[in-house]
Amino acid sequence: MPLRNLWALEPDECTVAEELGKEIQNCQVYFPTHDTGVDLIVVRGKKHVAIQVKGSRYYPGRRKGILGKESSHSWHQIKAKKLAESNSDFYIFVTWKTKDNEYGTKEFEPKFVIVPVGVLRERCRNKNKGRANIYHFYFTFEDDNVVSDTREKVPVDYSEFLKGWLKINEPLAEA
Repeated sequence: MPLRNLWALEPDECTVAEELGKEIQNCQVYFPTHDTGVDLIVVRGKKHVAIQVKGSRYYPGRRKGILGKESSHSWHQIKAKKLAESNSDFYIFVTWKTKDNEYGTKEFEPKFVIVPVGVLRERCRNKNKGRANIYHFYFTFEDDNVVSDTREKVPVDYSEFLKGWLKINEPLAEA
């Protein structure tokens, strides 16, 4: 059984695990020992949620979008086959944006877009996956409450999923 390097966990996965511990009360977070398409498992009592994490830095003003204007964005990719066969309940897209701190220098700030896998599959139905069969997501953050995927001709609003920790908490709730 091949094991991934447990001594060098992915930074995005560690950041999400730490944030889950803060945002979801009375839960345990586990890292699978080999890659099955699930990066984290969140457990509360007898209920669990499987999470896939995708990370990206924020590219400031590097790409002229389909609408012809320059925009800043993250860039996340998901293979169409992996999304179709995913055992995850949620995809968490982590985007590392820079912001000015109190000392006048830049620091990194993670932004979390938390999407149920069923919703993501539905939104990808009309998404262009290209010849390589890969979905590309270019998340643009307008402010602290607005995020959209600007990869498409008409930007797709993902604002309801920004900091959507409660969406993960719902299936873990006691019956």
